[in-house]
Amino acid sequence: MKRILMVCEGQTERDFVQSCLGPYIQEKTLYGGTLVPTMLITSIGAERGQGGHAHQYKYIEHAVKTALKDRDAVAVTTMLDVFHAPADSPWASIPKTADPITWVASLESAFARTINDPRFVPYLSLYEFEALLFSAPEVLGARVPSLAGSVAEIKALVAARGSPEHVNDGKETAPAKRLEAWSCDPDNKVQYKKVIDGNAVSEAIGIETMRRECKHFDQWVCKLLQRITPGTRCKSACEPAKCPSLSR
Repeated sequence: MKRILMVCEGQTERDFVQSCLGPYIQEKTLYGGTLVPTMLITSIGAERGQGGHAHQYKYIEHAVKTALKDRDAVAVTTMLDVFHAPADSPWASIPKTADPITWVASLESAFARTINDPRFVPYLSLYEFEALLFSAPEVLGARVPSLAGSVAEIKALVAARGSPEHVNDGKETAPAKRLEAWSCDPDNKVQYKKVIDGNAVSEAIGIETMRRECKHFDQWVCKLLQRITPGTRCKSACEPAKCPSLSR
């Protein structure tokens, strides 16, 4: 079985890979490939053995290059939030453009050039993992009762922005911050549980729906599938000759 090693931002992303994305990749490749996720360890989370946002790029680079030492892995990838990228990352100086999907692709290209290994497939989430949960607002509201009253607002937000991946990255308006605010009880206590609810909602929504609603995520999934099963093309509309999943 072909293995793809993955450096994840934290426990939420790791659990998502283990329970949702990993099984999906196995099924799509007829169990010819598997994902092996590990959490990014920073100086802050090291003592607790936990992942977390890297405040310095060196932690990300070290994790990726360590994974690449495994020559039996067909690829190494990441699942890191573009919203929490460290200020000294090699893509930090690249200015934002009107289209976030085009913008994040340029960031990933800079990331890939820094690592300089053909097996590296960088992925930076727009703008963080929780955006994927906006792919199906009804499911989100059904699985997290405290969010049921915000389903219409979530739908309107996604429609206004263009897609879940376009929901902006402001300090109080990032996807996770919105979920926390929407889920507050009358005493202003946050009811949304990042790891537990994030995992449950992800499983209920399913990877196919996320791929359909989130173009950048879809392109990344296709790149992973292509490393295992050459010829895979992305679900989002694109020209076959320019399909990101077929580029190396």
